[in-house]
Amino acid sequence: MFEVGSRAESRETYLLRPELGRRLKAADAARLKPLRRKVARGVPTVMICVGDGLSCAAVQQHAPGLVRAVRQKLRGRYRILKPPIFIRNARVRIQDHLGEIVRPDLIVMIIGERPGLASAASLSAYVLWRPRLTSREPDRTVISNIHPGGLPTPQASRKIAQLVADAIANRASGAALAAILASRPG
Repeated sequence: MFEVGSRAESRETYLLRPELGRRLKAADAARLKPLRRKVARGVPTVMICVGDGLSCAAVQQHAPGLVRAVRQKLRGRYRILKPPIFIRNARVRIQDHLGEIVRPDLIVMIIGERPGLASAASLSAYVLWRPRLTSREPDRTVISNIHPGGLPTPQASRKIAQLVADAIANRASGAALAAILASRPG
């Protein structure tokens, strides 16, 4: 994975200043700019990234397998930017900053959930169509509780791949995608 960091330089800062976890360090943002050239017009481009979020344990235990499974399911259908990006001290909304820099059609952000819920090692996957700094929370679709005792990796990867396909086909994610899919008969 290509590793970058948020503006939160430490875990303490990350916890005390959430807004710093939503933006990349300037030097790392500059390192990602060349990926923009890899975004192809005409072929939907998907960026997969992993953020440690609030559970590093979840990322260490489950993210590698989930990333492999999702990439395998998307391979051949879309252009997948390589390598996947790992973001240290990341908040979900850092995908807005990534989208502004690289300009993929869609970002799948896999991130560690807050410990103390059903499991201390649970992941979520946030899918966002055309991520930009102007993206809002309702623009994201989330699949959560990804871990062996919740939604296992094989099932989660199928759901994420279907969500990516739906988002690309309908050019929407989040509430807009839900409304489109709900309006269809059957």
